[in-house]
Amino acid sequence: MAVVVIDTSTATSPSGLSHQRGLDRTSLDVLWAVFYNGSAYEFWYSTDDGVSWGQDTGATKTPSTALTNGAASLYIDVNNLVHIVWSNRSGSNYYLYYDSGTLNAAHTTITWTTPSELIATASGTPRGEVVAFPRDANTTYVAVAIDSVEAAAGTMVIKIYERTISGLALVQNFVTGFAAGAAGAAMAPSIDFHHTGDGKTISGGTPHIYVVYHTGDTGAGKGIRFRKLVWVGGGWSANTDRGIDESNHADATAGLVSACFDGTRMVMAYRPSGSTSTVKWAERDSGDTTTTARTPTALADGVVQSVSVSYDNLGNGFILASAATSLDPKTVQLTRSSLTWGSWTAIEATTTRSNAATLQRGYSALYVRSLYSRGAGSPYDVVYDRTILAGNTAPSQATWDSPTDNQAADVAETLTLDWTFVDVDPGDSQSAYALRRQIGAASYEYWNAGTSSWGAGETQNTSATTSVTLSASWGADGDGNHKFAVKTWDSGGTVGSYSAELTVIPSGQDNPTISTPADAGTVTTALLTVTWSASTQTAYKAELLNTGATTVHESSGWVTSTATSHVFAYVMTNSTAYKVRITTRNDEGLASDADTNSFTTSFTPPATPTLVVTGGTPTGAIRVAVTNGAGPPATTSVHLYRREGTDSATSIRISLTTGSSPTYDDYAVESGVGYQYQAIGFADSGASATSAWTA
Repeated sequence: MAVVVIDTSTATSPSGLSHQRGLDRTSLDVLWAVFYNGSAYEFWYSTDDGVSWGQDTGATKTPSTALTNGAASLYIDVNNLVHIVWSNRSGSNYYLYYDSGTLNAAHTTITWTTPSELIATASGTPRGEVVAFPRDANTTYVAVAIDSVEAAAGTMVIKIYERTISGLALVQNFVTGFAAGAAGAAMAPSIDFHHTGDGKTISGGTPHIYVVYHTGDTGAGKGIRFRKLVWVGGGWSANTDRGIDESNHADATAGLVSACFDGTRMVMAYRPSGSTSTVKWAERDSGDTTTTARTPTALADGVVQSVSVSYDNLGNGFILASAATSLDPKTVQLTRSSLTWGSWTAIEATTTRSNAATLQRGYSALYVRSLYSRGAGSPYDVVYDRTILAGNTAPSQATWDSPTDNQAADVAETLTLDWTFVDVDPGDSQSAYALRRQIGAASYEYWNAGTSSWGAGETQNTSATTSVTLSASWGADGDGNHKFAVKTWDSGGTVGSYSAELTVIPSGQDNPTISTPADAGTVTTALLTVTWSASTQTAYKAELLNTGATTVHESSGWVTSTATSHVFAYVMTNSTAYKVRITTRNDEGLASDADTNSFTTSFTPPATPTLVVTGGTPTGAIRVAVTNGAGPPATTSVHLYRREGTDSATSIRISLTTGSSPTYDDYAVESGVGYQYQAIGFADSGASATSAWTA
């Protein structure tokens, strides 16, 4: 991808200083950038990894009095809260503010809270860098390293806050002063915490905090320094300040030092004042025991004017720098596995502004992402670039989402093949795919998305879409099985291998035809028997529904059977409209379209039976004599029920008899309890008539 100009700025260093980060990403891989346009801080986002950018004008922050160059640090935490530390000015006074914001569902707008003042000074623009991580579901720790830029007694302050819905509360405060005789120098602090390497997630439940800063060129404790704040459960304890490089360091250029934690160690790059055309690299292990210097390839491009550092998922290190001779932004890589440096490579030939380049903290996908400004005069371009990582991992085999493997699909309908792109590189995405099919034992064919056709040669289809929809007639009933496989290319152009094959059985529907009941016919029985025909049926589903087909009164579910009739147990109501629906599967398992018939019930119930209940029989039983009503239709069976008093909740069936006018002696009764009886007479049609409860 060519570099992209986001916007322009009249500030000479709009994208911040070496130790600050103006670029970060969300969990949806939406990029956010902040820079100073000469009068306000602008916030821009990209949903396509920097190809195009949009501005969230509602997020703009405007200093009370214009600054020569703004200074802001942006961080988006693991819960997608946006954190910003930014410099402000009001008259002759300078301030550093913190604010946090929430993102909308698409991560394309920020809603800020009320900003909090972190520090005020009357001598120069204070600068800071921020990171944040959750304490629990309701609280976020916010850690800020602040360069006070006091002319007489400058200090670097590490402030740790708790952010809740109620606001910001200071938890701990650590202060480091300049070395003796070096007051007024830029301390340029970089801050990070003990994360997994993604720049977002706490590692091992121990959010240690790491800070790299500069304390001047003279006096005891000068040069590049490191301090670890050790998490002790509920708070932090500061280790001793460590000297990383106590040779001279170029404080006059506003602190050309940049550092971050790569998941194992704190890595840092800086320009030493003793050799201003040189970029140095050092590492401090997470245990705070060992400092290791690794000498990068010489930049050899004049006096270094900007430097920023980052890393990838393999622990490889990256430096972005520019120098005064060519003014081109250049990158160089430290390969972790061999501990060797590559060559400096120019992103573009341009006039990069002094101390105005930053890399995204942490890794995502397979790019090192940079933000810098360029141009010989105002207005200056604010530029985004992404550089492919040497440590990029090829995509894994894609996995199939649909259709289901080894199932039949209708050749008369479209067929959508849907897969999931798989890559171990965080945030990586598909840039292209190749789709292969084999019909039976025939030769492979390959899908050409441009012509929507299959051909003999493999085609790399450039697309981030992870599905292909084949039009109707994609196969023929009777074809051999269609076996599909897909392979993908990641966003850097690295190709993976073909997936496991997805087998689709091409098939044509065998739709059933209901014989009885006839559509719009009449059913004269309370229990329905449905019959149908289907030539290749291996299973069926029978459903009895209301006339609007909104309620299923009874469903057989899928029954593996070649039978073409089904009897429902549901007792239908007389003079009522219903629907019956039949769906079948053919001999390849393909479901048919459903056939549905409507019908109305019309049947004559038997006459209502009458009861004579006699108590006090010699046996102690209650005798119930049922007299069936005269037909037609004749009553052919009687169900007899008993309840206690008038309590229907106690009703139970006590007899089921066939024939006419049965008599039943009920022995299961208790003395002193009143009982009532009810008879339901049934005709052969299933129609019924119910007597009144009789005592």
